[in-house]
Amino acid sequence: MSASKPAAEAPSAGRGLVTGTRYAFVCRGPHCTRRDSRLLRDQLRDIVAARGTPDAVVSSYPCFGLCDDGPNAFVYPDAVWYSDLSQRDLEGLAEHLATGAPHVEKQVHPDVTLTENVIENIRESWDLMAKRAKRGFRLWPFGK
Repeated sequence: MSASKPAAEAPSAGRGLVTGTRYAFVCRGPHCTRRDSRLLRDQLRDIVAARGTPDAVVSSYPCFGLCDDGPNAFVYPDAVWYSDLSQRDLEGLAEHLATGAPHVEKQVHPDVTLTENVIENIRESWDLMAKRAKRGFRLWPFGK
C-alpha cells in the first residue's frame, strides 16, 4: 500500500495480508456495535487516512468474544489487543499503526489461544477474499 492510498478496508488487487502492513481489526459484534465500534472504526480510518499513514489498514472483525470489555480491537501482526476503546483512544491506536508502538493505556492481554485463533481466522479470511477477488468475485465487505 502506498502513502497516497487511504487506510483500506479489504484486500485490494486480489492480495491477501501484505507483509510490512499493520492491520487494525475493530470488533463489529453486537455488544461492541452497541458501544459504537463501527463509528470508532470509521473515525480511526479517517485519522489514519488524514495522517497519510502508509502500510496501515483498518477493518472489522465479526466478534472477538470479549464482549464485556468492548469495544475491542486487535492489531495484526503485532498481536496487540485493545479494549474499552473510545474516541479519545483513536489517536494512540493510529500512532500504533504508524510506528508499531502500542497505546499502553488500553492494551490488554487475553489468553494466547484466543490470539492464535484470531490470527488464524484473519489469515484464512483474507487469503480467501484475495483468491475470490482474483477470480472476479465480489469481496466480502469486511469494513461494512
